[in-house]
Amino acid sequence: MRAWTILGIGVGIGCGSTPEAVDYGPRGDCNPVDAGGCAYPFPSDFFLGDDATAATGKRVAFGPTTLPMNRDGVQVRPDGWNRHDGWSINSVLMTHLPGATVTGLVPVDDIGTFESADAKTVIVGPDGTRHPHWAELDVT
Repeated sequence: MRAWTILGIGVGIGCGSTPEAVDYGPRGDCNPVDAGGCAYPFPSDFFLGDDATAATGKRVAFGPTTLPMNRDGVQVRPDGWNRHDGWSINSVLMTHLPGATVTGLVPVDDIGTFESADAKTVIVGPDGTRHPHWAELDVT
């Protein structure tokens, strides 16, 4: 059984200074940041490509093997996703955290604990401020 962490965002992340870029080498279909799943963490600007024709200047750019296979072993095609010019501001953040537990997670019924020094999940904006959120484990 795998444990997945799902974060609910309480506010949008504001704009500020740009963090320093990291070079992960040649771009492939999978995000190298999270070995637990090709498309994790989700959503990620790693999967946005430049597109001057889009209102945002970006376009979702999942590769042919980015998305998982269905239960019949058929690769999910990214065509539907790749029509979009970015992610919804209401997207749920997801990633794979091996061995994760609920200890220290910010609960939905006490979001104010996001500011706690021992909070196990932190969402930080470009300006360094923490943003309200809650987190839960999805064990499926």
